Amino acid sequence: AMSDGQFEKSFLPDSNHTRKKRLKKRPRVAVIVTVVLVALLVLGAVAGVLYWYFTDSTNADQSGEQSGKVVRIYSGHLNLPNAQYTRQLENPETTDFKELAEKLEQVVSDLSPSPHLHSGLRD
Repeated sequence: AMSDGQFEKSFLPDSNHTRKKRLKKRPRVAVIVTVVLVALLVLGAVAGVLYWYFTDSTNADQSGEQSGKVVRIYSGHLNLPNAQYTRQLENPETTDFKELAEKLEQVVSDLSPSPHLHSGLRD
């Protein structure tokens, strides 16, 4: 038969043993620093991939293929001193609109330094 002291000793850990376990459970500084560095590396990699994806010209087209088109934007104004405004010019389906649009396309094409400008205009 066991005495009461042996029973207590065999099933209940002493206070020193409990204190050592608590110290082992606390994360060490090296572990925390490593976790923070790994997290920063992962975030940096994700940010880099997203930046590459949204700025790479090959990804600009949603189909994944380069369109090969060059977009040129010109700024300025055009005055039509001899043109009479009519309500017919408001509707792109009218003959007046189509005739004036054709004339304007020719003028802009003639003024353009780029030989490719005319090909981008409406036929």
